[in-house]
Amino acid sequence: MTSTLTIGDFSRATHLGVKTLRHYHDIGLLEPVDVDADTGYRRYATEQIVTAQIIRRFRDLDMPLDDIHAVLDATDVETRNRVIANTWPVSSQTWLGPKRLSARSGISWTVPRPAQQSRTVLSLLLSPRSSPTSSTKARR
Repeated sequence: MTSTLTIGDFSRATHLGVKTLRHYHDIGLLEPVDVDADTGYRRYATEQIVTAQIIRRFRDLDMPLDDIHAVLDATDVETRNRVIANTWPVSSQTWLGPKRLSARSGISWTVPRPAQQSRTVLSLLLSPRSSPTSSTKARR
């Protein structure tokens, strides 16, 4: 049997608000595995955490919900990559994503070859963010 979480527990696990999860359910972006017919309580499978994290990452990058839905519903890699590439135009050298990402992270994203633009952008978007190390600072 699949382990399930209440909407509150799922919210804490994914860092998505309860209202946001309800909205995603209403628009069909992230549907709970079970909704109690009497109470309307939503329950999510633990396996859905990864999908929720992908959605959150794309929303952090200001991707429209319709585009996220298209990426998640894509049946093949080409379709998924095309949606991502259309959301964020990529020059042959540099990804010109949302300015707030650059301001927040200071990350410069380069794409080695135009033929690999979409795949490279997707891998960069979904890769875990590295945190700066503080090992060089002296501890008091």
